[in-house]
Amino acid sequence: QRQLFPEEMISGGGVEVDGFFRTHAEVGGDYYDFFQAHPHQYMFCMADVSGKGVDAAFLMSNFQANFRTLSVYEPDLQKMAEILNDKVNSLAKDEKFITCFIGRYHTATRTLVYLNCGHNAPMLFVHGKMQLLSSMTVGLGMLDVLPPATPKSAVLPSQSVLVCYTDGATDLESPNGIRFGEPALQELIQDNHTLTIKDLNALVVRKLEQFRQDFPYKDDIAFLACRFN
Repeated sequence: QRQLFPEEMISGGGVEVDGFFRTHAEVGGDYYDFFQAHPHQYMFCMADVSGKGVDAAFLMSNFQANFRTLSVYEPDLQKMAEILNDKVNSLAKDEKFITCFIGRYHTATRTLVYLNCGHNAPMLFVHGKMQLLSSMTVGLGMLDVLPPATPKSAVLPSQSVLVCYTDGATDLESPNGIRFGEPALQELIQDNHTLTIKDLNALVVRKLEQFRQDFPYKDDIAFLACRFN
């Protein structure tokens, strides 16, 4: 499972990054990434495959390889998503699909270009105000042809923060069956996004562990936080 995540999150291009993941089984289907694709360009990804087990992990592993390759030679995120949709359709079994958030950060212009394909809305904080980067098209593999979606962009001043996660975090349950939920996670990040990225992630881990107590994980959790310095 660890091969789906960078062994070490190496910050670069004025971006401070850190992530964590928890799996409910030995193999999982969540994935996040951050890497330099070109001089002055860094790529982000957060993705979640439907279903669990070996088939889901294999599908996500293939997605990871294709995403990294496409990040180098395909500058258009919509075209990238269309190609990834075809790849998922060619491999998916039992109606599996992948939701994902992909972004390209241009350090020279401080511009983030992004596309959300059916994924949980990442939280972007600019001057302390939160914006949800909501879904713009369906998950990859849901349809034979991906509906058109124009990538959006945002200029990120210093100290902007981006937080991406998979629904294992918000669907986490307490022993009495209460769901952690999106509002609680959003409030937690809103109140603490000025912390260092590592401290923010450590706080999220503590809060999730306190919430679930000894109740087992029912889904994988992946979490990626970035500060644009």
